[in-house]
Amino acid sequence: MRVLVVEDFEPTARAIVTGLRREGMAVDVAYDGDEALGHLALTRYDVVVLDRDLPGATRSAGGWRPGGHRAGS
Repeated sequence: MRVLVVEDFEPTARAIVTGLRREGMAVDVAYDGDEALGHLALTRYDVVVLDRDLPGATRSAGGWRPGGHRAGS
């Protein structure tokens, strides 16, 4: 399984990544929304673990985008 972890607090990201890798998952990490979008543009992920309080990101029923943009807009 391929997982993208999006977390701005490095110690938390490191703990999540370590645990997932111990379980045999292939894990990439992004520390902000722009970096996450870069990963998503290049790689297909089975799961994205997203910090719900990521600075500069907004959430809605339609999706997530950094800087207040809704998915599909």
